[in-house]
Amino acid sequence: MLIIIFVILLVSVFAFYVLINTSPAIEKFFQNMELSFSESPVLNKEVELTLTVTPPLSISEDAWIKILSQNGNFAPKYYLEIILPEGFELIHGDLNWEGYTGPGETKQIKVIVKAIEEGNWLIGAWAGPEGNKKFDRDNLYIAV
Repeated sequence: MLIIIFVILLVSVFAFYVLINTSPAIEKFFQNMELSFSESPVLNKEVELTLTVTPPLSISEDAWIKILSQNGNFAPKYYLEIILPEGFELIHGDLNWEGYTGPGETKQIKVIVKAIEEGNWLIGAWAGPEGNKKFDRDNLYIAV
């Protein structure tokens, strides 16, 4: 009996080791994430800034059922955020969004911004699922 328990324990440890060391690391959560301007920003001129995110298609049917039973929606909750540097000003729109999308359904945040200082600026964006809101990041490097 003691030998059987030892063999089961040994097999369990080995299976756990194999699972940990063969699972691929996830580098990106979203299929696509992109920050873009409607045109190149110039000093004191309003311009549209868009964050486009496409959630993953590869969520299993069991995961969708679990998500639906937990929050009443057919998708996990996602968080999007645009980060403006001090040289830019938000004119119109929301820099944050949280909500639900279907598998592969693209979500966009569109805002109107204005460069208020000359310089080299980094505009960033975070996006992620509930529990890891800053999973993916995109950056725009802009000279005004």
